[in-house]
Amino acid sequence: MPKLCSSPPRRAIRVPSLSRLRTTPWAARHHSDSRLDSELHAYFVGSPRQPAITACGRAVTAHCRCATERHAGPVSLQVRSAGPIVSGLPWGDPTDPGNLVAPIIRAGQLDRIEAMVNRAVADGGRLLVGDKRIDRNGKGFWFEPTVLVDVDENSEIAQTEVFGPVLSVIRYEGDDDEAVRVANNSQYGLAGYVQSRSEDRAWAVANRLKAGTVNINNSFYLSPDAPFGGYGISGDGVEHGVAGFREYLRIKSISSPAHT
Repeated sequence: MPKLCSSPPRRAIRVPSLSRLRTTPWAARHHSDSRLDSELHAYFVGSPRQPAITACGRAVTAHCRCATERHAGPVSLQVRSAGPIVSGLPWGDPTDPGNLVAPIIRAGQLDRIEAMVNRAVADGGRLLVGDKRIDRNGKGFWFEPTVLVDVDENSEIAQTEVFGPVLSVIRYEGDDDEAVRVANNSQYGLAGYVQSRSEDRAWAVANRLKAGTVNINNSFYLSPDAPFGGYGISGDGVEHGVAGFREYLRIKSISSPAHT
């Protein structure tokens, strides 16, 4: 089945059997572990997409939720494989090009992220990796890249934008309809991600996501010719593309007895 991943404002879906639909990076697939590792690494840290850890999760299109089918056997392997990749991400001085994880912008936001993760665990989420403050010689506001699994789709961390390096994995039971329902269970709708080995299946799911931008597999397209806007509370209006130009125009209707 496909896989869907998503964040409150962004979402991801996994379509199990056919590989993946994403508002996440994991899907049922039958290729080698080396390819799995490279794809997971690209999901968390690679460009051009907006992975879960990009800018410490503070990109508005970063993946913060991932919906994945509960009984897809290969998924558990992929979830486990994510742990070493995420925990091994280099962190430190953001001016050092060798570091991929920078500090949180301020202490208050660090407190908020830590508290949200702690509440998610108390609510039944299972910590796969992360959930610790880290620093350099007692200085800095770093938070370990964190992956939570078995997160309830209606919990705080699944329904609130974290704006930190945290990915919540939501398991669902059922078919693509259930995956889409879980992905759309959000007041936000800025961006979504779908992964699947079947292009047709991925498009079918993408068309049903309530998100202004949907990226299939390893794509991330943000350009002046592509409209960019959100559903729900993720923005009013559109920028870029012809639709963006229309935001600057006014529409007028005129009637007269001779033309009615």
